[in-house]
Amino acid sequence: FKTPYSEEVASFIYKGEMDDEKEISWKPIEKNNKNDLTMIEERFEIKLHTSIDDYFNSYWFADLDGFIGNHYIRLEPVLPNIELDSFESNLE
Repeated sequence: FKTPYSEEVASFIYKGEMDDEKEISWKPIEKNNKNDLTMIEERFEIKLHTSIDDYFNSYWFADLDGFIGNHYIRLEPVLPNIELDSFESNLE
């Protein structure tokens, strides 16, 4: 898998060198730390399903998207140092 390189992302998820298009390979890595989603729940006055907690606390991974049959699927990346930024932005 390749993703655009970002200096904001902790480098341990990256594998190899950046190519001419400024993309770099990455590999999913099991998370050994957990994000507490309580602050997000309080900020937006919502209760997140436990599957959301599992999603953001299982693996580090970059862009994943593709088709399953006729349906386009895009998974929200979980990147070290910026793992919840995009999720919070989407909630707003």
